[in-house]
Amino acid sequence: MNLADALPGSYETEFPSLGSLVLDGKPSEVHVEAVKGSSFDTALNDRSKNNGLTNASEEQAEEELKDSDTVETLLERCFLAALKYRVTKKGQLPLDVGEFYSHFLLPCLPSGRRIDMKKTVYKKFSVFLEHINKSGNEPVVKLITNKNKGSGMITEINWMHPLLKDFETTDEKINDIKTEKMLIKVDDYFAVTEPVSAIFRNKCGKSDLMEKAQVRQIITAYVKSMNPTIEGKLVIPNDSVLVSLLGSREPVDWNTLFQKIISKMTKTYVITWADGRQLIRKTALPKITFKIENRAGNKKVTLVNNLSIYGIDPKKLCREIQTGVATSAVVVNNAAECEGFQILVQGNQILFISNLLTKYGVEKKHMTGLELIPKK
Repeated sequence: MNLADALPGSYETEFPSLGSLVLDGKPSEVHVEAVKGSSFDTALNDRSKNNGLTNASEEQAEEELKDSDTVETLLERCFLAALKYRVTKKGQLPLDVGEFYSHFLLPCLPSGRRIDMKKTVYKKFSVFLEHINKSGNEPVVKLITNKNKGSGMITEINWMHPLLKDFETTDEKINDIKTEKMLIKVDDYFAVTEPVSAIFRNKCGKSDLMEKAQVRQIITAYVKSMNPTIEGKLVIPNDSVLVSLLGSREPVDWNTLFQKIISKMTKTYVITWADGRQLIRKTALPKITFKIENRAGNKKVTLVNNLSIYGIDPKKLCREIQTGVATSAVVVNNAAECEGFQILVQGNQILFISNLLTKYGVEKKHMTGLELIPKK
């Protein structure tokens, strides 16, 4: 179904030319020669009013037709803008389709524009998604059905799809996200190494970073194409690359196969600091560590280690601790068993500091020592 089919009639039939417009059963054309005396002025005034109304109607009709001609294009552009500029690559997936439409796509609409899905050729957003996913050799987004809610979920985004790679904004609203407070973000990837390069050769090169789900997909595709002999859930290695990686031709289950191959890749962390800078770390990522020690007079102090790797400003953190719990907080350099600076705080303040770090964007899985928080 195309847009022309969706319109109730053609432009010419719905909006006839001014010269053929008939008012009260009479042509709107006024023949000056047939009008005498004062009736001439009256006729001209009437004609002017009629033409003014008709011109206004025609302009309005043209504007409405223009909107209907471009609403599908507008929908597609806002869809691509939302994916490219409003959805982070990991943090917000999986994403409910309805939530994506209302909280990500619609905010991209240019000023004064709106989208009514029922007035598009698609009628439903789900139909549009099916259409856009057929626009290339691969889908733009991967969709699954949430069995609990009965709604669609966007689980993956194909960032390499030509529609996304080539998309450039015009008047879509994306700048407002720049004013949002940026948070610390830690993403983990696997880097392609020489031993596994043959498996990933057609998809990426040595040292390229990939998410674990993508790694598993590529390994699965390679194994199935090169090792067709599968007994139930077991893979029987046939090709030399797989035999070399597994160290045996013995049948192996999929989980063991994944573990052995992925273990030969380099675990890599990408830490995005609050100011937008990124740190790539190919060694173990230290957790933010909380310790409680007793000092003179049996006074407790809280020690916080390994903050620097997460791009945390020590002076800012100390100020927030001092104002938040009305206690002293100082920076200690060259502390033992600590990467970078250490923060020393009077009293057991682990609960307050850990919650503060969470507001910065640091997930609690990157903290240790939380069991030392005083029990209520």
